[in-house]
Amino acid sequence: MASKLSKIGKLVNLRTLPVFIVDNKEGLRITELKDMNHIQGSLKITNLHKITDEAEAKEAMLSCKSSLQKLVLIWKDNVSVAEEVLRGLKPHHQLKELRIVDYSGATFPQWLSHDVTKLQKLELVGCQSCCNLPKIGQLPDLKLLHLKKMSNIRSLDQNFCGVISTSTGCFHSLESLVLHDMTELQEWNGLEDNIMPSLRELKIVNCPKLKSLPFFLYQFTSLVDLQIEECISLSSIPKLPSSLESLTIGNCNLLKNKCQDGGEHWSNIKEIRDVFVDGVKMPTTPAEHISSRNAENHNTSLQNLRKLLEQSASFLEASEESQQQQHGLNQHTSTKDEYTL
Repeated sequence: MASKLSKIGKLVNLRTLPVFIVDNKEGLRITELKDMNHIQGSLKITNLHKITDEAEAKEAMLSCKSSLQKLVLIWKDNVSVAEEVLRGLKPHHQLKELRIVDYSGATFPQWLSHDVTKLQKLELVGCQSCCNLPKIGQLPDLKLLHLKKMSNIRSLDQNFCGVISTSTGCFHSLESLVLHDMTELQEWNGLEDNIMPSLRELKIVNCPKLKSLPFFLYQFTSLVDLQIEECISLSSIPKLPSSLESLTIGNCNLLKNKCQDGGEHWSNIKEIRDVFVDGVKMPTTPAEHISSRNAENHNTSLQNLRKLLEQSASFLEASEESQQQQHGLNQHTSTKDEYTL
């Protein structure tokens, strides 16, 4: 069911409303959602540029919809009141998934950093005017973070992590991080310790001004899959975590030759199980194969040592027997000489 039905707000017991299309006409305003507190599952609200101010946005009473699991907020035009509107659309603190699309504000509201403590998935798409990312590093349950088409973001730093000291750490539950079409992103720095300890997947796609990956990447000790594509300014690969199983590099001309057999960064990646450069699988030697080979060499050495010990024992036995025979012969000769005298 979509919301072009006028005065849908009268259906106060409605439990499923996949899409609500905002209009500024009577019966189609965002205020129709006010008493629809039984809505559950997923709700997409579009045309948010037609909301006049924060007060009107608050009348949707999204913070009272405790059964809502996923919320998608979509703008279709740039408006000066976008920040006020998003501030008024604060959801219930138990919300699990949030997607914000084409938001034209320069900053994000405080509730995104502190109040949605059960949030597991966050996608920010097309937020072109945002200069700073929300301080979301302390959201305890956040598992997936996608940042796409945010052309004003120039760095990922400690401010993004939302922490003051390394002892606190950040993004403790994050498992997947995707940076896509971040055309002005130039650097990633900040905390060095206790950051993203659960991260398993990292994708960096079309970040043409990104010059380097964070040197502390090796501390992502759960990282399994790393994909880097269309990062034309990226010229180096730092030390990687031993947990990494798959590395994909595509359309990164400055990295291409350095990450092939014999290249400058080959020593950093040669033990990863699967390495693909522009679709070609590199002839790596995974660490487990090295361990297996070392184990075989170790077993061979033990066998050789065992044979050597056996040969030594045989030699000692033969030598001892020879000495005994020689000793007996000497005694016989001595006795014979006595009788001769």
